[in-house]
Amino acid sequence: MQTMRLIDDLFRIMDYWMYLRKNQKSVADFFKDQGLKTIAIHGMGSMALHLIDDLKESGVAVAYIIDNQRGTFYHEKPVLKEDDDLPAVDAIVVTATLRFEEIKKELSGKIKSRFISLDEAVFYNYVS
Repeated sequence: MQTMRLIDDLFRIMDYWMYLRKNQKSVADFFKDQGLKTIAIHGMGSMALHLIDDLKESGVAVAYIIDNQRGTFYHEKPVLKEDDDLPAVDAIVVTATLRFEEIKKELSGKIKSRFISLDEAVFYNYVS
């Protein structure tokens, strides 16, 4: 059941993200409109890769990635573990949207930053 929720969530996000791209819009619009210039991304899966790509040349900088499972760099971005000293950023974008509250709770005592679920940024320009 949890796997189906994950698949459904990923599909819903990617489907709308593709709609944005097709209409010459970007997830970067959310960050710019919110005045967020520097972010960190929590997670290193395909969603993080798409986010890094979508933010290229947007004026929104990805300072680093937070992930406990991987190496030291991911697409030229430093990878830090949750228990490392996390440098200040305007926001931390959590790509594991179904675990957003859990991750926010784990990290909020460690870094004073805004926490954003990826779906909040993707669906910012949602038109029903």
